[in-house]
Amino acid sequence: MSAIFEKHNARIKDYYLTMGDEDFMVIFEAKDDRTMAKMLFEIGRLGAVRTRTMRAFSRQEFKEIVDELPERSIFADLKTAMDKNG
Repeated sequence: MSAIFEKHNARIKDYYLTMGDEDFMVIFEAKDDRTMAKMLFEIGRLGAVRTRTMRAFSRQEFKEIVDELPERSIFADLKTAMDKNG
């Protein structure tokens, strides 16, 4: 798999042993969603690996999204909390 990461200039950011439906969770980082999709197709072709993807937003990205919401919305409390917590 490391060759796939090198090919796409991506990296494993972190990984966790999990309990429940999945045995491991691996956090990959790639330059964009298209690159990630290509990597997942290539990894899937190796067999014995199932993937489930999730787009996660950083705290800063989350704050920027919330800041774009109308002031008088149901998200006003959320915006206040985000401002207080940095």
